[in-house]
Amino acid sequence: MTHPHKVFVSSTFEDLKEHRAHVIKALEDAGIFVDPMEKWTAATGEPKQFSQERVNGCDLCVLLVAYRRGCVPKGEQKSITQLEYEYARSHQIDLLVFLLEDDAQWKRSYDELGSDSGIVYWRKELQERHGVGFFTHDPKSVPIAPALTRWMAEKTTPPPPAAMPGARAWG
Repeated sequence: MTHPHKVFVSSTFEDLKEHRAHVIKALEDAGIFVDPMEKWTAATGEPKQFSQERVNGCDLCVLLVAYRRGCVPKGEQKSITQLEYEYARSHQIDLLVFLLEDDAQWKRSYDELGSDSGIVYWRKELQERHGVGFFTHDPKSVPIAPALTRWMAEKTTPPPPAAMPGARAWG
């Protein structure tokens, strides 16, 4: 019997609440186990620690990034969302990254592009490291279904056979 995939959805919360709900529902509808922060109870540890612990053991991390990094804990240079992302990367957890389009309509109260250079650099870094999907102000614009389908196909498709010793590549 196979176990369902376990997926972590990482993002800032207030600005992406509806986008998160759309992604979480799509994942759950696909039979995937999601442990969203919306359902977490009180915990004794620091959020930067227990959120990374929740990433542990996941098969996939879905990252949604708009125009803010979120809470940067005291003594840290990176936000909790960035720390979750770094944890996933360092533990070879697959990542699907989605960014708010550069020219998307967005609430000013959630737009920190002009006041936090860290979000500008992080968005650029994400685009350099990953094939990213883009979304707009409409939560249903997050292209999670095709990305998830491709990821699942990659997980179930056997790798191509290794070249036979002495075989020559064409080209």
